[in-house]
Amino acid sequence: MVLLRNVETAGVASGGSRTQNVSFSIADATPLGDYYVLAKIDADGGVGESDEANNVWKSASADLTVAPKPADLVIGAPQALEITIRPGQTVNVPVQVRTSAR
Repeated sequence: MVLLRNVETAGVASGGSRTQNVSFSIADATPLGDYYVLAKIDADGGVGESDEANNVWKSASADLTVAPKPADLVIGAPQALEITIRPGQTVNVPVQVRTSAR
């Protein structure tokens, strides 16, 4: 398990609640596949509670998918092109096409 982000829990009164959006990024080196989502509050045990065992939530299914990045098409041509063409002629121009994928 990797800690993606620490969420602030201060300011929630006894019996109260607060909804918070949490954003995170996945490292480029993360293997492709399906993952469960886990959330844990008060990870360091800093808040005195009557029940510390209910501070973790896990998704019921592996509903986070790390998919490959789409390919990035890159086009290149020779640095210097000196082409003379006359009407009705055909010219071949070398063009390099490459992709960079995950």
